[in-house]
Amino acid sequence: MLGRANGDDIAADLPALRRARLKVALLAHGSEIRHPDAHLERHAESAFRDAPEDLIGQLTAVAERNRRTAEESGLPFFVTTPDLLDDVPSATWAPLIVDVDAWACDRPVLERARPVVLHAPSKRWTKGTDRLLPRLQELHDRRIIELRLVEGLPHHEMRRQVQECDIVVDQLVMGSYGTFSCEGMAAGRVVVAYLSEGPHRAAGVRPPIANATPGTLVKAIESLLDDRPAAVALAAEGTRYVRDHHDGRRTAEVFDAFLR
Repeated sequence: MLGRANGDDIAADLPALRRARLKVALLAHGSEIRHPDAHLERHAESAFRDAPEDLIGQLTAVAERNRRTAEESGLPFFVTTPDLLDDVPSATWAPLIVDVDAWACDRPVLERARPVVLHAPSKRWTKGTDRLLPRLQELHDRRIIELRLVEGLPHHEMRRQVQECDIVVDQLVMGSYGTFSCEGMAAGRVVVAYLSEGPHRAAGVRPPIANATPGTLVKAIESLLDDRPAAVALAAEGTRYVRDHHDGRRTAEVFDAFLR
């Protein structure tokens, strides 16, 4: 918060913030609190199985340091994705926010005989790309889907890609949905991702997302295509869900309760 005036640890900033009589809470968005070893224990196909070894060490140290800060400070703690409730059960979910209107699209979904399936990893190991890509390529080679793998595109071009596809395959190795899944739902696309049940139940939500791991991906997509009306309904439900939970209103309510 204060640059490096107090070093690299946010805990060192807390006394200065308190002296300034500022009301302080902590918020985590992902790797700063997600513990690699715990994630590996919880998820058979954890993303950390593909992470570079030196990175795992760095992320472990950061997560453990931040957890100590959270416990010792006693401050309110927020997380932006439900899976992080596994790492900090006492936290409150403050949903991440997307510009729902900017991603909205009235283009029909799943009307093509060969639907377009989009996978767009920011970092391959965090999405399970190298494990899921052969499965998507198999479906592409069988002419069941048209696979589009895109990486490194500017934001406006990525939005066009999402709005022009039928199915968005996000991460299959983390256990929760993130920004890209929300953008896919906002665009009215069918979203496929791996969701762990416990933290979403704790958050009180059932995201309208087709749940899959790399090993079940082919079956999940074939099931969507076998019952296209149900898949179209799932996409429509996703649009409503992302507006209800991720357009900023619910997050503002969560923070309002803290600020009051």
